[in-house]
Amino acid sequence: MNRGIFITGTDTGVGKTFITAGITYILNKSGVSSCSFKPVESGGRRGKEAFLSNDSIFVKQVCGLDEDVENMNTHCLENEMSPHIAFELEGQDVKVSDIKRDYMALCSKYERVVVEGCGGIAVPIKRDCFYVDDLIKELELPCIIVARASLGTINHTILTVEYARSRGVDIRGIIINGYEGGTIQDDNIKTIESATGIYVISKVSKCSEMEDADCMRDVFEKCIDFERLKMALEWE
Repeated sequence: MNRGIFITGTDTGVGKTFITAGITYILNKSGVSSCSFKPVESGGRRGKEAFLSNDSIFVKQVCGLDEDVENMNTHCLENEMSPHIAFELEGQDVKVSDIKRDYMALCSKYERVVVEGCGGIAVPIKRDCFYVDDLIKELELPCIIVARASLGTINHTILTVEYARSRGVDIRGIIINGYEGGTIQDDNIKTIESATGIYVISKVSKCSEMEDADCMRDVFEKCIDFERLKMALEWE
């Protein structure tokens, strides 16, 4: 299963989907055929027969992927809340075997698969027994943590790294999202690297027009370096 990388975040709303799109876009632009995969999403949009993953639709559109959205997501829940509650309310249960099946199907078609988690790494997918870090280990994937640049990120990021390590998750790097520069943000990055021993492999700027795919692609090209990414993931 070593064709992939798992993208988690310090918390909900940190920009995992944006960074997932950025990594997927840069890999494809660098000649590495890639697709994103969202195993579990809470709060999808209603399709003709089922709910569709908004995150997968976003990545597909920004990256211009020629892949069915249904193949990019296994579980899409109606309620926008922690997955374990959404599964319970909707009378469903997470099926790890189905997630692995869908992940491997993408691995058979693409050189790399960028897997996006739901919320932070300690978010429960099934009450009291299956969390995001369990999913990472089931898929046997190395992990990149997405963190904010702003106030509070030192605490959130260090706690996420330490939790991941305690759970046996292989962290390969940190990506700072929403980077604007300045003394405070630069010191945040320096402090995070010193405290965790994990390098910040990308500092991704804010996009002034989040509805504009060209704007987002321009940010990705300026901020996400393919060689640094490849080195962090130990990809040949």
